[in-house]
Amino acid sequence: MPIETIAEKDEEIARLRSLVASFLQVNSSLVLDTVLENTLRRATELTGAAIGSIALIDETREFLQFVQSTDLSKEKIKALRVPIDKGISGHVVQTGKPVRVEDCYTDSRFYSQVDSNVGSRTKTYLCVPLIADGVVIGTTQIMNRRDGGRFSERDEELLMGFSQQAALAIKNAQRHELMLRKKEIDAELALCAQIQANFFPKEIPQPKGYEVFGSTVPCLEVGGDYYTFIPRRNGIYEAFQADVSGKGVAAALTVSEIHCAVNLLADSDASLADRTEALNRHLGRSLVAGRFATLLGLDLDPPTGALEAVVAGHPAPWIVSPDGSARAVARTRPVLGPGPFQRVKGTARKECLAPGELLVAFTDGYSEADTPAGELYGEKRVVDVVREVRRLDLPSIRSRLDAAVLEFQSGQPQADDMSLILLRRRA
Repeated sequence: MPIETIAEKDEEIARLRSLVASFLQVNSSLVLDTVLENTLRRATELTGAAIGSIALIDETREFLQFVQSTDLSKEKIKALRVPIDKGISGHVVQTGKPVRVEDCYTDSRFYSQVDSNVGSRTKTYLCVPLIADGVVIGTTQIMNRRDGGRFSERDEELLMGFSQQAALAIKNAQRHELMLRKKEIDAELALCAQIQANFFPKEIPQPKGYEVFGSTVPCLEVGGDYYTFIPRRNGIYEAFQADVSGKGVAAALTVSEIHCAVNLLADSDASLADRTEALNRHLGRSLVAGRFATLLGLDLDPPTGALEAVVAGHPAPWIVSPDGSARAVARTRPVLGPGPFQRVKGTARKECLAPGELLVAFTDGYSEADTPAGELYGEKRVVDVVREVRRLDLPSIRSRLDAAVLEFQSGQPQADDMSLILLRRRA
């Protein structure tokens, strides 16, 4: 539209300056309410409108929720939700096009319920879409020119400019909120990781005549793998390794339950198999359907090397002899958890760790490590590496095994928690 008079030119310059000021404010503040309120105030002043408001589409995409208004009754307005298929604002959301109305009560699209709830009467009305990243996220509307006139095409162009600034402010504020929330989550996860680290033994007790080593590497900040070593009062040396289904915080919560239960049951005179069943009953009550845990429990009598093992759905531990031969300790029951796993009573398996023999136990983070093509590392490769380096000290065996898995993966990132137990009877 051509500018015909000096007064109109001056007015247009003032409008452009206000848009620039609004843009600068949007980029200098992340307080969304303040930015939107100031943006609306400038828009209403320059268009001569009595009231301005901004509404956003809610998460369900079924309603428009008012987030800011220049009206004195703005708290009432903020409490309103307009169905997205109702009113002129709903029409603007659906079409993405601005609408100017000279008399709302003669327009069939007008949603008069807002007037009824607030106790006002809307006559002239201008509504434009709020667009962010090419998507309509809400509307900006101004109502009732103070001079009683109608809103012009220039008013519409100006309000579109202000709406662009409002959309930018909303986008920046949402990004800032996500960033702050991410920082909070990261801090919480760091605290969870610190708490979980205390579940693992800081110093591994070494029974006379034996070497013992344990390690775990979670694939996320916190993990679903667990191991511990407990010298019992009857002279038995106990070791546990567990792997909870899933990853992250949910799995870590179950690990905390296993940690508490295992340590409480260690004082019981019940057999290893019976204590495992007690743990299974507890997990049956605390885990949701579909969740489970695998468990390896070992009771070692150090003087004789007698070994009792419960293998509940866990990868079989292997015993490697000094001559390089190896034998697996078979599973003794299914996994632990709710539902059908409560109806199975497991047993324990008897073994003997002879002088020079090495027991290796691992979670499926080792055996199910895969290549980019999806080939699994497998239990056989784990055992073959251990057999090859069986004469090294235990930390070196772990290092060689981890290096072999890493090489096999060919750059594929770690997809599961990896835990290892090595127990060797000295020759």
